Amino acid sequence: MATWDNWMPELQLAAPTAPVPLIHLCLNRAARDFCKYTRAWQVWLDPVQVTGDTALEYGLELPMGAEVVRLEAATLDGQPLHVAMAMDAEGDPVGMARLRGLVCMDLQNFFIPSGQAGTVRVKCSLMPTISASTVPDLVASHNFEALRDGALSELLAKDGTDFFKPEMASVKLVQFNQAKDAAKAAVWRNHGTRGGGERKVRWC
Repeated sequence: MATWDNWMPELQLAAPTAPVPLIHLCLNRAARDFCKYTRAWQVWLDPVQVTGDTALEYGLELPMGAEVVRLEAATLDGQPLHVAMAMDAEGDPVGMARLRGLVCMDLQNFFIPSGQAGTVRVKCSLMPTISASTVPDLVASHNFEALRDGALSELLAKDGTDFFKPEMASVKLVQFNQAKDAAKAAVWRNHGTRGGGERKVRWC
């Protein structure tokens, strides 16, 4: 994992008097925004053994410092498994009864209403938590400049500081947004819907 220290030299050069905690906060927000928008951080989670008990919920075992943006796909014993969100049918008993495949409750837990048993694997898009101080090495190395520009777009927009540079902040925000759009397109080309069950819900 890459820590925020990787970006400190360039950010401190642009804002020498900025407090380190503030710089880290801007980096965290830039990384969260980038990962949420682009879905560039995608992983297959560790396998979960499901028993066939339709009332039993199972937790998603996430990497430390990560939270789920979106469930991308799932498999049961290597075969694609449809992914649905319980919130899509919230308040609709008929809709809830029709949910099939892997049903996620809250981006943290899921159940299998069909009663199937076997080995489930889930592919997720992730982003750093609000307290995280790292991003995956692959995300950092491929998007170093984007995260730098995202952090600078917020840091240099801090009114009332001696590093307040609104014009430069605006330029960095444009560059950050352009990088996000490019990364999002690349993720779509590289990942698509391969490797797991189709996901049709549209909430995110």
